Amino acid sequence: MMRSPSPLSPKVRQKSGEKINAVAIDLLGLSMVAKKAHWNTRGPLFGQLHALFDELYTASTEHADKLAEHVAMLGLVVAGDHIDVARDAVSDALPDETDGLALAELVSDRVRATIAEIAKTRETVDELENEDGCQLLCDASIAISKLGWTIGAYVEGPETERVRKTEPPSKDDEPEGE
Repeated sequence: MMRSPSPLSPKVRQKSGEKINAVAIDLLGLSMVAKKAHWNTRGPLFGQLHALFDELYTASTEHADKLAEHVAMLGLVVAGDHIDVARDAVSDALPDETDGLALAELVSDRVRATIAEIAKTRETVDELENEDGCQLLCDASIAISKLGWTIGAYVEGPETERVRKTEPPSKDDEPEGE
């Protein structure tokens, strides 16, 4: 390990740093999933989903960066190149899909998997009393959960069924006298 300004013991720095680095890799994997969905989404909800997928990409990369910098500050060498992401990230690659709602469902599944990994890691890092690492994990969890919930609302909410199965009412459909 390299020198570190951290007051944590070398053993705690090592263990919490490895766990936090794994989450950074998970977030990089999620960012790649989000960007592929961003590029390929089509359909009536294109504008909204295109923007949401891009927000997820940005949030995932920003939080991965903060976590990786924390790992470096702990004195570890940060893993996170394309080989590490392909091998270790919790998110599976997206299939070749272009339907916006199908992509929203696929991305939502991957967000849930990433959030589950963050939660497990947060428990471990909290037990190790790495307060800064725990806070960074909490921040990532909140941001990614919110975007995951928003994306998931397209496939889990009652509005989805209306969008998929019906056309919006036209003025001709309004009852007379109203």
